[in-house]
Amino acid sequence: MSMTGIQRGADNSLRGGRPIEGAVQKVSQAAPQAVYKALADLNTHLEWGGRRRSGKSRLLTMDAPAGLASPGTEFATTGADTIGRFSDHSVVTEATPGRVFEFVTEAVLTPKRGGRPVEWTLVHRYEIAATATGGSQVSYAYRITR
Repeated sequence: MSMTGIQRGADNSLRGGRPIEGAVQKVSQAAPQAVYKALADLNTHLEWGGRRRSGKSRLLTMDAPAGLASPGTEFATTGADTIGRFSDHSVVTEATPGRVFEFVTEAVLTPKRGGRPVEWTLVHRYEIAATATGGSQVSYAYRITR
């Protein structure tokens, strides 16, 4: 993403040139296909990542096509957190029903207290596996590459 006034440089989001990564795993009572549908139907993100969020970080708007996303589907969001406001443009890179949903996000954060906007690239990956009880083990990992 090329924008005037955007601060660039590995020192903003990368340590020693290595991506910053994190992951979390949760068990859901929902079947893998239901979990996948909630992820691939991008417009549901505004509900569970926005309206239902109790924390200070949340989605505010979502511009996405209706239906289930597939590789190449693009969408845009805006949001807010304790640091400032962000605007994102994302593209779905992998979508395997009931198993994997992945997208890459180009993000710009505008700090509340002034300063120059910062941009970064994130890879979001959800892996879904069936549990013995018919639910799902959901693994989410993110990687900030820039």
